[in-house]
Order: sequence, then structure tokens, then C-alpha cells
Amino acid sequence: MNSTTLELSIRQVITQNDTSLNLSNRLLRAVPSLLSDCVSLRNLYLNNNDLIVPPNEISSLINLETLSLESNSLTLLPNCLWNLTSLIRLNLSQNPLGCISNKLSNLINLRELWLSNCSLYDLPCEIGKLIKLQKLCLKCNHIRQLPDQIGQLRLLKWLSIEDNELKDLPDSFQDLLSLSYLNMNGNRLINIPLIIGKLKSLDVLCLQRNAIAEVNDETLLTLSSTTKVDLRENPLIQKPCHWKGLEFILIGSCTNHLMEKDNDNDNVLDNSSQNDEDNFEVCQSDE
Repeated sequence: MNSTTLELSIRQVITQNDTSLNLSNRLLRAVPSLLSDCVSLRNLYLNNNDLIVPPNEISSLINLETLSLESNSLTLLPNCLWNLTSLIRLNLSQNPLGCISNKLSNLINLRELWLSNCSLYDLPCEIGKLIKLQKLCLKCNHIRQLPDQIGQLRLLKWLSIEDNELKDLPDSFQDLLSLSYLNMNGNRLINIPLIIGKLKSLDVLCLQRNAIAEVNDETLLTLSSTTKVDLRENPLIQKPCHWKGLEFILIGSCTNHLMEKDNDNDNVLDNSSQNDEDNFEVCQSDE
């Protein structure tokens, strides 16, 4: 799409008071200034571009509910972003941000926050103020510790911390009473944190690619109400005899389970944690 066609497309949004605009996959290095006049927008998709300059043009889009800036080259975010208090879904994944401002707490209506592969080493404590948050993705970062304030997210249902550097969880984690899906694949756990057993709504627990060599019976008992505990690709490669019948616990190699699925066709869960994530809506439009 050339600049003239792009401008015409944006002008059409302005004149017709459209509520959605998809500028994804346009090779944009900067956001067109005309975008600031699209004040009726509720959904804006700028993912899969080459944005380097923080898009300050969004400052006037106070009605935005969905904003996707996924897969750009942003190292900084515009300060005006934290004033868009109508935002419900925000996707900043695949940008080398390095950190997230503590002004994140301004987004009090946020329900989905996507921060995968953002070169993050920690999270601001203010994340605990996002009390309406239901879905949080922190996949593929360098996070070693979650803030205690994470426990204030009482409505959080879905959390992916896959491929980080966590060795444990804060005590406040037990307060996530709505959490039904937890992905901690690819971290540095040597055992299953006991705190996880206190998550009464937990249904799916993914712990592939950690350093878990054993699971004590006390921990096992606390996980008995889950439908899936995935411990594949850990040092624990064989189920103890007294685990017989506990089919919800997956042990061993992912490859072996794929072979079982192909041979038996008996609904064996496959090896990709992504399949669990696909059950949830991603903050991104179709091309």
C-alpha cells in the first residue's frame, strides 16, 4: 500500500466514523500523522510493521479499547499510551522494550496484556493495580522474579510466564484464585512450588523444560483437581508406581507422546503448549 492509498484509507475512517482500523503488515516506519484525527476508533492494529518512532499520534484516540503494536522495532513507548484509559486489550509483544513504565497502572480497564519477547527483566510493582486483568502473557523474557503485587490480580484467569528465568513464585501468588491456566514451561524450577497447590481454580499447569526431578506426594495431592499437569522434558522421566492411573500427569519426552497420539489416536495431549494458548483470543486482527 503506497502513501496515497494509505491516506485515503485513513480519511475514510475519519469521514465514516469507523471504529476499527487495520494498518498491519504495511512496512510502516512511522505512523501517519492523519491517524490522530481518527477519534472514533475503538480498535487499532499496527502489528507487523517496522515502527521505530513511538506513535504519539495515538494520544487523541481516547476511545481505543484494543491496540496492537506487536512485532515492530519499538524501544520506547509514547507517554500518551498510559492515558488511554479505555483500553481493554493491549499487545506490545515482539518489541525490544527492555522495561515497562510504572504508569501502566493508569490502564485501569485493561483485561488483556501481551508482553511476550520484550526483553523484560522485571515487572513494575504497579501491575498489581490492573485489577480487571484476566489474561497476561510474559513469554520469552528474562524475568527472574515476579513482584509480590501480582497477587492483587484476583480476576486473572490465564498466565503465561513461559521461557523466563524463574526459580520460585512469591507467596502472594496463592491469591490468584481465578487462575485456571498457568504456563511455566522453560524456567529454572527444581520442584513444583507448593504455592501452586493453593490455586483452587487451576485446571491446566504446564511445566515442561524445567529441572524438576521429583514430585512429592503432598504436592501431588494438591494438584488432584487439575485436568493436565505437563512435566515433560524434565529430569523426572518415569512415573512412580503409585502414580498409576494419574493420566492427567504427563511425564517423559514430548516426542514419545506424539508417537503415542499417532499410534493410538486416543486423545493424548500433544507436545505444544501453544495449543493451550490457542484456546484464548489473541489481540491481533486478521490481515
